[in-house]
Amino acid sequence: MRLSRWKYLLRVAAFALVFAVCFFAVQSPFGFNQSYAYLNSKGYPKEKAGSLDGVYIGASNVHAFWQPLIGWAEYGIAVYNYSFDAMPAGAVRHLMEAARKRQPDALYMVNLNQFKNSETSEEVVTHLHRILDYMPVSVERARMIGGLARTYNLTIAEQLELLFPIIPFHSRWNELKSWAMGGEINDFKSSRSKAIFLTGRKDLSAKYTIDDERLPLEKSVTSELEQLLDYADATGARVLFIKAPQAMTANRQRYLNTLEDLVLARGYPCLDLHEQIESTGIDPCWDFYNESHTNVHGSVKYTRCLAEYLIENYGFADKRGQSGWESWSEAQNRYYGLLNGYLLPFEQDREPRTALEAPALGKPTVEEQDVTVAWSASEGAQGYQVYRKGGEGGSRWQLVGETDGQTLAWRDSGRRPSTEYTYTVVGIQGDGDGTRYGSFDQRGVTAKTAAGGKEKKASGADEPDESDDEESAGGDEE
Repeated sequence: MRLSRWKYLLRVAAFALVFAVCFFAVQSPFGFNQSYAYLNSKGYPKEKAGSLDGVYIGASNVHAFWQPLIGWAEYGIAVYNYSFDAMPAGAVRHLMEAARKRQPDALYMVNLNQFKNSETSEEVVTHLHRILDYMPVSVERARMIGGLARTYNLTIAEQLELLFPIIPFHSRWNELKSWAMGGEINDFKSSRSKAIFLTGRKDLSAKYTIDDERLPLEKSVTSELEQLLDYADATGARVLFIKAPQAMTANRQRYLNTLEDLVLARGYPCLDLHEQIESTGIDPCWDFYNESHTNVHGSVKYTRCLAEYLIENYGFADKRGQSGWESWSEAQNRYYGLLNGYLLPFEQDREPRTALEAPALGKPTVEEQDVTVAWSASEGAQGYQVYRKGGEGGSRWQLVGETDGQTLAWRDSGRRPSTEYTYTVVGIQGDGDGTRYGSFDQRGVTAKTAAGGKEKKASGADEPDESDDEESAGGDEE
C-alpha cells in the first residue's frame, strides 16, 4: 500500500515537472509582441561574463541613439544596449542589478529622459511585459519581479501575470511572429535595424528648444531616482547619466534639469547632450524620425560623440583584432551590409560636414534607359554630387556624378532596362581643407527604366514598410 502511494506521488511529481518544462518552453511566444524586447532579452546573456565596457540601460531612446556595432567598428569598444521600449523608470534599478550579475565592472549608462511623471498600475504592468516576457527563467528574473512589485505596489494577480506571461495572452495565436517561437531575428548586438529608423525623417528644427529653468518633481519620480542612486552607492556601481537630445516641451526640460541637479548633488556625472546637441553634430531638421528618436543618420553622429566621450573619460580600450571578440567583428560585417544601403559613403568615411540645406529633388524623367535627375539650388553650394543605388550596383549608395554650382540636373545614361534606380543629391563646398558635405534627401527619388525603349515610369521614393514596426503604431516611447 505504501509502495503504491509512493508510485502515485512520483507520478504526480513527474507530471508536475513535465508540465513546468512545457509551460516555460511555450510561454515566451505569448509574450509582448515586440522584436527588440526579444532581441535584447536573448542577446545580453550571451555576452561573455565580464567582457563589456559598458551597458546602456533605458527605454527606446537608448537603442534609437546608440548603435553598439558602430561603436565597435570605429572605436573597438563594446557597449551593449539593455533597453526596452517604454521602460518604467522604477525598473532601471532592478534591471541594473540583474545586468551586473554578468557584467559587474561595466560602466552603466542611464538615460535621464525616461524619468517622468508616474504611470497607472495597468500601464506599468504593460510596459514591464516588454522587459520580462522573453527574459530567461531564472532566480534573478523572479527576484526582479519581486522588487518591481514592491516598487509599484503590484497585486498578486499582476505579479502572477508577469511571472507567467501566457496568462493574459492565451488567445494571441494570430499575432505571433516566427521569431517568437524561439528563433533568432538577427545578431546585431542590440544595434537597430527597423525600417522607420533606416528611412524615416521628421523636421524638428522648429520644435527643438533648450530651456535651463527648473521645476519641482513628483515625489514618486524623485523616489525612483533616489532608489537607483542608493543602489549605486551601496554596490559601488559605476554609473553615467545622460540627457539625450529630443524635442521636448519647456516643462519637460525643466523636470529633466531638476533631475540632473539631483544626480550631480549625489556625486554622479551627467552628460547633457540635449543642451549640447551641436557637439554631436545632429541636425534637428534631418536626423530624427520623430520627436524622441534619431534616425540612422543622427544615430551615427550620436554614437561617435558618445564613444569619444567614453574613451576620453573612462579609458575604454580598442579591442578590435583581439582574440575573444570575433563575434563582434562578424556582427559588424553583417550590420554594415545593412547600413550600406542607407548611409552615403562620406558619412561612413567621416568626411567634414557643412550647414548646406538638402537640395529638393524633382521627379526624375526617363527616356528609354536614361534617367535625368533634377534638383533645386542649395544656397552656398559650390557644386553637387549625385548618388545612386539599385540595379547592377545593388543596395549600396555609390557616387555616380558631380556638377558645378550652377548645374541643377544630371543625366544617367545606359542603365539596365526595366530596372529601378534611386538617386539623391548632396551640395558640397570646397577649399584648401578639402570637400565639405551638406544635408541630403535620405530617401531619394526612384525611377524605373523602360523595357525595350517603350515603357516609361518614374516616381518618388517608396515609403518605408512599417508593417512590422511597433513604433509606427506608437509603441516606441520615451
